[in-house]
Amino acid sequence: MCGAVHHSVAGTVEISSSTGSESVSSKNNSFRYKVYYVYPTPAIILGLLFIILVLGLLYKQYTDPEFFSKPTVQDKANLKPDKIEVMTFARILVEKQLKAPSTAKHPLGVSNYQITDLGDNRYRVSSYLDSQNSFGAMLRTNYMVVIRQSGDRWSLESIDMN
Repeated sequence: MCGAVHHSVAGTVEISSSTGSESVSSKNNSFRYKVYYVYPTPAIILGLLFIILVLGLLYKQYTDPEFFSKPTVQDKANLKPDKIEVMTFARILVEKQLKAPSTAKHPLGVSNYQITDLGDNRYRVSSYLDSQNSFGAMLRTNYMVVIRQSGDRWSLESIDMN
């Protein structure tokens, strides 16, 4: 007995049995099956992506042992500071030179600071600040400092305030 498959318009599949050259298609001998399409859910897709990511990281760890290693003190010493770090320490060192450091108002944004890398962990920073003098009057002071980074410490090499 062989089966012939017929597609119907309604999305069902009709299977009718036939013997030899004769085809039997009466209601008693035909079967109807609904065809359901199963789409992967987003949870399954995300789960598979997570598994692929974990396997990729494990592969990277075993092929490159330094991938997950923590930076050493020597690695940290070789890192160059970013402009915000240089600007922040310059501001702190300039404020130490003021008579009323708590009144200092620095400009906002890195664009108000001229930062030059002088090499050998030395930086020149030029900007301005507003602060009170000994009489309480607010004055704008332009400054230029040269600072040096030694490990995690910063020191003032020179300062010019006018």
